[in-house]
Amino acid sequence: MKRTLLALALLALAACSSAPRLDAAEEAEVRAAALGYLDAMGNYRISDAAPFATRQTRDVTIPAMNYVLAHSDTAYVNSNRPAEITILSVRRVDDTTSRAFYHKHTPIKDVDDSVTLHLEDGHWLVDVRLGFLPTLPSSTK
Repeated sequence: MKRTLLALALLALAACSSAPRLDAAEEAEVRAAALGYLDAMGNYRISDAAPFATRQTRDVTIPAMNYVLAHSDTAYVNSNRPAEITILSVRRVDDTTSRAFYHKHTPIKDVDDSVTLHLEDGHWLVDVRLGFLPTLPSSTK
């Protein structure tokens, strides 16, 4: 009896804590933002990702990625294009957070991953925060 009550309690808790579903318009916006961001980043058009990104991502991640791209091997970058992005599914995590799950195919590799989107100023935008970035040595001549 105790196990049955525990199972029912856990089931009720899970049902109460589930996030509301995205409506059709929200799902379309999440998919469009994720695809716009991932396509731009995956094809090394870093600055084109800005309209689909949160303020934090525009202010920190995009400039950092532009810096990395400017100091990357051009042959490798060119060999890794084009990137084809497919949004597989989206789901709401809570009232202001969603996840978009995607597949990325390039001539070099295939990747299955996800990105987080936050509701910012009434729009779903991709939020990618970089971890620790080492200080890059400046060139001295």
